[in-house]
Parts: sequence; structure tokens; C-alpha cells
Amino acid sequence: MDGLSFIPAPPRLGSDPARADIACFAGFVARRPVLPRQPGETDEDYLQRLPASLREWLREHDWAPGRNGRTADDLVDLKDLPVPIDTWDVFDALFAWDARVLDCSGRRCDTLLGAAVRSFFAQGGRKCYVVRLGNALPVFARTPIRRRNAGAVLPTVPAPVAVDRSSWRGVGHLFGLPDVSFLCLPDLPDLFAVTPNTRTVPSPPIVPEAFQECAERTEPPASRALRGIPAPRCDEDGFRGWSDLVRRVGEFLHRSAREVQFIAAIPLPVDAVTLAGQSAVASRIRAAREAQWTRAALIQTAFVQLAYPWLRTRDSAALPGGVEPPDGVLAGLLANSALTRGSWRSALRQPVPGVSAVEPVLDRATLQRNLPLTGTPRLPLTVRERVSVIGPSPGGFRILSDVTTDDDEAYRPANVNRLVCAIVRAARVTGETAVFQNNGEALWARLRESMEGLLAGLWADGALAGEFAEEAFEVRCDRSTITQSDLDTGRVICRVVFTAASPIVHVTVVFAMDEGGHVSLASRPSFTAPQSQAA
Repeated sequence: MDGLSFIPAPPRLGSDPARADIACFAGFVARRPVLPRQPGETDEDYLQRLPASLREWLREHDWAPGRNGRTADDLVDLKDLPVPIDTWDVFDALFAWDARVLDCSGRRCDTLLGAAVRSFFAQGGRKCYVVRLGNALPVFARTPIRRRNAGAVLPTVPAPVAVDRSSWRGVGHLFGLPDVSFLCLPDLPDLFAVTPNTRTVPSPPIVPEAFQECAERTEPPASRALRGIPAPRCDEDGFRGWSDLVRRVGEFLHRSAREVQFIAAIPLPVDAVTLAGQSAVASRIRAAREAQWTRAALIQTAFVQLAYPWLRTRDSAALPGGVEPPDGVLAGLLANSALTRGSWRSALRQPVPGVSAVEPVLDRATLQRNLPLTGTPRLPLTVRERVSVIGPSPGGFRILSDVTTDDDEAYRPANVNRLVCAIVRAARVTGETAVFQNNGEALWARLRESMEGLLAGLWADGALAGEFAEEAFEVRCDRSTITQSDLDTGRVICRVVFTAASPIVHVTVVFAMDEGGHVSLASRPSFTAPQSQAA
């Protein structure tokens, strides 16, 4: 033995922070069956039920038995844990997405979470995280049970806190997923839906006997198409609960996860089939149709992107009503666009493959319906200007609008908000490398150079408007942005002004990095931003 040498292991490749294409799905789905725990089996032995790559990922991210409020049973059951998924086959092996209880006869159908993840990969998505909040509710579960399950999406007791991993439940897991750009909660419409009346599935018609030539008997292919089971639909009270939760999630992202866009499907309103046999059917239908848009109009934030209508796809036949919510499809399209075209590109007029019909077909009157903005009096905006709509066109089904719900004209184009999120993510990564450096001129110069390099690359790719780079952006990180008080508290403020390559958009962003390395957007600056022509 000549000596002892140490060979450093190659670092594990994490997600590129500039990808801006990774989604997080939180919802209800059962775990695939695993071998039960045997008497005397240790936690480490029991964890062998998990794939080796998943065990390693959980260990690296500090999800170990007895830590952060999780037991070995929780880990093996994948209950309220973020699970990285990079292919549909991985999701299929871990989760029973096709085993939602349909009725007392034991029949099963697909879950909304499974349909959303499937559509995400079918539309070109490459990676996502899945947070299993629990088992999927039966299709005919009663309304109180549905409402109780809605509390698992964003718990309030205890509220998720960044420094307490044991409080990370539901959407709170975004604290530990800094590479996520899109959030989807596919079960929300079902959690606030009216419980449909149980309907008898018609039997196949009786065919008279007839002589057939002898041949080898073959069984017909099994069909999982559902007949007589309506899609989840909300009444006036359901739309109220849905919009309140969507706004809470938007507020959480605004406070704690500013790099994430929440894509939420607008629920369908109740119809005569859902309310069959109940009283005041006509008045409840009218109230629900009105509440659908009045409650959606109350959602006003750049962090929420509403999607409508629901879609009939090649795989949606095994869902109640034969349709699926559009959030998974839209997330996959935006993820694929971020990889192939850049996250700042608008998805407007992009084709939506695999869609055969929409439910309902939106007429011109609906698309031009005014959705008033609350607060300061403004001109009302139409459904198409505040909701991301998928609809038919001469060239097939396409995205007819790509917008957020924000009341600020600058942040309503969804591609502008995605551009800002990408820049915020890059600033955070840059700030993390400078946490332990001395706060002074040298650090400011390095931060300024890093941000200028990023923006120059975006300008070269067409994300920023301007004939020259100097016209497209400006970065300042010096005594004009940093006061003595900032120096005393270990704070660095970098002021970035850029003109997005989108109409009437001129955005000023002020980054603040405290001594703990946390990068955030500072409050509205007191200085006057330089004026420039709209792109």
C-alpha cells in the first residue's frame, strides 16, 4: 500500500435553475401496494420497499425516519412528501392513479391527479414533483368530506413555515423545492363540487343468439369508458370556496414562493344532470353560472393563471364525464415551451395536440363577458383577457390567451410574469453564492456583472426589447441603491430595469439580499425609474 488517496465523488446534478419548466402536482391518489412491514423489521429495512434512487433523494433532502415529523411508514407510503418524477412510468409504478372508487360495485376510474400528470408528460413536460395528500375520495363522496379534504391543500394549523420542515404540508413543500416553476392542484374542482346523484349504468343491449362459424374465442378489449357519471361541477357555494382557496394559494406564493406560477382550472357549473331529483334546479343552475365568473373575477394576482374550459382527450374517457381539467395540459405545454422556445415566449396560438373537444364550447358572448377588477376603478376586462382559454381554431385546438389574473397591466401577460420569475430565480442563485462575502464595492461589482450577463443573454435571445442592450435593460448596484442602513444590516439592493419584448410592458424590479442570503423583491422604490418607450 503506497498511500491513502481521496478521490472526490462527482457532484449530483441538480436541476438547472434557469430551466423554468418543472411543475409540482399536489393532490389525492392512492399508493401502489407494497409488502407490509414484517415483525422485527427495522426502519432501514422497511425503506428498501422504495426505489434506490428515491431513497437516495429523500436522504439527501433530509427526509429520514423520525425527522421532520415523518415516520418510516410515512416515507414508504409517500404521504405528504415531495416525490421527483421524470417519466410517466415512474409515476405509474408508485401511485395507483387508476384506482379511484367509482361506486359500491367495486368499479374504479382514473384520478384527476393522475390525469393531470399524464397530460403534463404527454404535452412535453420533462420533470415534476408529486405531493400525495391522501387517497382519492370516492366519486360519490358527500360534500362535508370533500370540504375537509380541501384543508390538506394549504393547512392553516400549523401554517407552513420556511424554517420548520415538519410544518411543510401540501403547498408548503414549495419551501424545499426551489426549482419548481408551476404549481397544479388538479383536485380543487372536485373538492368543492356538488355530490352527484348515483346513477345506474345502463347494461349493454341484449343481442339475439345467432349461429357463428367455429373459431377461436377472443375476449373483446376492456373498455374503461364511464357512462352516466357526470364530471365534478360546482354550485354557487362551491365556487365561493374554490375561489377563496385559490386566492389563499396565490397569497402564499406572493409571500413565500415568488418564482412559482399557480395554474388553476376553473370548475364547471352544475347542470341538470348533476342536480337531477333535487329542488330549485333551474335557479341553482343560473346562480352557479353567474358565480363561476363573478368569483373568478375576484382572483387578482400575477401568481395565478386560470385555465378554461375542460378538455376531452384521448385518455379522458376513464374520468367522470369523460373530460379532464385543463391545468395539467397547460402546465405541460408551458414547460415544453420553456425548454424549446424560452420561458418568456408567449404560448398564444400554440397548438394543443391530443384534444378532441372542449366542454363547454365558449361562444363569443362568453369570451367577451366583462370581468370587473376590484379596487381602483378601471376599465373591465373580458374573460379572454383574464383567463387562459383553450379553444378550436381553423388549425385545430390552440391556446387562445396566455394571461394571469393580475390587475396590473404590466404583469397580465403570463409570459412577462414567467420572465420576471426566471430573473428572480437567477438573482436568488447569484445571491446564494455571495452570502458569506464582504458587503462592499467588490461584491456589488460582481453582482452587477452577473445580472448584466444574464440580462444580456435574455436580450440576445429576444426576451427583452431594444435595438441595443443599453436600451433593453439597466442594472445598478452601488451607493445609489444601497444606503448606510443597508450596509449596517448586511443588505444588498440591486436595481434592475428592463423592457420585456411584449406590448406596453416596462418593468422595474428591485432585489434585496439580507445577511441570511434570502433574495426577495423590495418594496416599491422611492426613486423615479427612467422612462423608456414601450416595446
